[in-house]
Amino acid sequence: MEDKELKDKLLLSKLKAEDKLKDRILHQINAEQALIPKKRKSKRASKENYFSIFGIMYAVILSLGVYFYSQTEKNPLESNTFVFSVIFVAGSFSIYWFLMVYMNYKKVKQ
Repeated sequence: MEDKELKDKLLLSKLKAEDKLKDRILHQINAEQALIPKKRKSKRASKENYFSIFGIMYAVILSLGVYFYSQTEKNPLESNTFVFSVIFVAGSFSIYWFLMVYMNYKKVKQ
């Protein structure tokens, strides 16, 4: 019987907070959480974007090859126009890829 009496006395002696106090405490907790700076999610570019850039580049080069092959009906590599256009396309896409990598690096660095 002593255990039950002891439990009853302990339950009766506990102080219970008023609703206003609970509301003030919850408001304080929410205010403190709002002031804590949020961690930024790193915005890393996926490698799929890079693969798509180079995939489009190779598709353009392939289409250039098909076009020059059908126009010259010989080896397109013998045509200076084909070689210069392939170099131009590859250079353009490479510069675009480099700019994408650089901008993503700057975003992650911040």
